[in-house]
Amino acid sequence: GRRPVQWAEVFDHFKSALPKETVVHVWRRATNVTQVLELGYNVLRNVGYDNTSWYLDNLNVDWRGVYANDACAGVPSPLCGLVLGGHGEMWGET
Repeated sequence: GRRPVQWAEVFDHFKSALPKETVVHVWRRATNVTQVLELGYNVLRNVGYDNTSWYLDNLNVDWRGVYANDACAGVPSPLCGLVLGGHGEMWGET
């Protein structure tokens, strides 16, 4: 089946009122990934536009650095099973 994916801002506004089948895409450091997981939501992570960036258009990060990222970094071990993985994207302006 299909499951909705919502950006972090949606979780930050609605919190546990979101349907439990929602996958939360945590891309902002301001969103507490542990809180999202403790409420039982699955998570896709990609946080930071720095030397640990998952953004593919951040040319300051070598591809080896992107692949070295751990989607469960900073997540309590019992909750790591709810993390579906990391998410890299590329943004561009035209």
